[in-house]
Amino acid sequence: MTRQACADSWVRAGAVALCLLGAVTTAVLPAKSQNRQLKGTVEPRAPRIVNGYYVEVKQQICKDLSYCTMSFSAVPIGKFLIVTYVSCSLSTIGTAQMKYFFIASPTRALKPPTQLATRLGVVYLQSSEELKAMFQARNAPVVSVNWGSSIDSTLYCKIGGMLRSAL
Repeated sequence: MTRQACADSWVRAGAVALCLLGAVTTAVLPAKSQNRQLKGTVEPRAPRIVNGYYVEVKQQICKDLSYCTMSFSAVPIGKFLIVTYVSCSLSTIGTAQMKYFFIASPTRALKPPTQLATRLGVVYLQSSEELKAMFQARNAPVVSVNWGSSIDSTLYCKIGGMLRSAL
């Protein structure tokens, strides 16, 4: 079995295990181990809004950067969003110290992620947190991580909350 095939099978097995455990995100390989043409945000998905409950999932691939930032959709005009949870899977190639991990606009530090595993030089981390952060119309939630040194990394995050009409 090749190194890539082994890594791919590990990711698939990990994704199945996370789904079975009710996890809200799955670990993904960083850009270095994926096709080099994959850069930036992939798999764009519109937020899902059902009876005022809001969920959005994004993935961001960052190649050779000391930071990785992911912007979610802007809050529609005439509405405001209260984000009540953030869940992220992160993966990196190599060992970098995380300096900052936060949701911005307004800025709020998030709990440092827990390292789940290291396989074939890829470090997998997970963070889930309940919070209350309000975003006004036309503002977009942003999740960002600062590694302090240039590395390849991937963020796969889900935010959820309540979308309400502005008074």
